[in-house]
Amino acid sequence: GKVIASEAMVSTFNNWGWPLWMMYLTGALEIIFALGLVFNRFVRISAMLLSIMMVVAVVVHIVNGETFIMPAILAILAIMIAKHPKKKAKLA
Repeated sequence: GKVIASEAMVSTFNNWGWPLWMMYLTGALEIIFALGLVFNRFVRISAMLLSIMMVVAVVVHIVNGETFIMPAILAILAIMIAKHPKKKAKLA
């Protein structure tokens, strides 16, 4: 994972030529936006921001000649959630 600086993630970000602080920021934002999906008040904005992150991830993976299926699927799911947020969340 990004926030625990797994060897695979560190290697990936180094191969892309990106600084490691970007890895930590990306991981933290992914966690924050994912947690936002749990609370009714933040579902739509969290899903929109997460979908933007995943679309950017798709582009980054394509540019670097890597597989992009997982971020593409996550982008589609986040877009669907943004368009049709939960109506009956119990936590918020």
